[in-house]
Amino acid sequence: MSALTWDEVGVVESTPRRHLTLVPTGDEVATGGLQLTRRGRLAITLVVLALAVTAAVVGVNRAFAAPAAAAPLATVTVASGDTLSAIAAREMPGLPIREAVQRLQIANNLNSAAISAGASIVIPSY
Repeated sequence: MSALTWDEVGVVESTPRRHLTLVPTGDEVATGGLQLTRRGRLAITLVVLALAVTAAVVGVNRAFAAPAAAAPLATVTVASGDTLSAIAAREMPGLPIREAVQRLQIANNLNSAAISAGASIVIPSY
């Protein structure tokens, strides 16, 4: 034969969950720091990120920007019988002739040392 027993189990009544909360007003309001919502924190984060990216772009542009325009370069008109080495020796006395001729060729896009009378030659700064 089997026996059947009955134990009484205490039932815990749960309190209904509140869906609305009371917000303090008047003197009860805490005067603490600024409280931001998730959307507010996101907005501030995006603004700071945009400022950082803008600063980085401006910094890179300034780093790779062309240098300020230098003073205008002097020009010499080639006289009859002038050679590139004679002009280099006369106009760039502080440099060796070979280097001065090379600088004149580079500044004037010359492939050789041949120049013609009446031509304008730019004298680069050295």
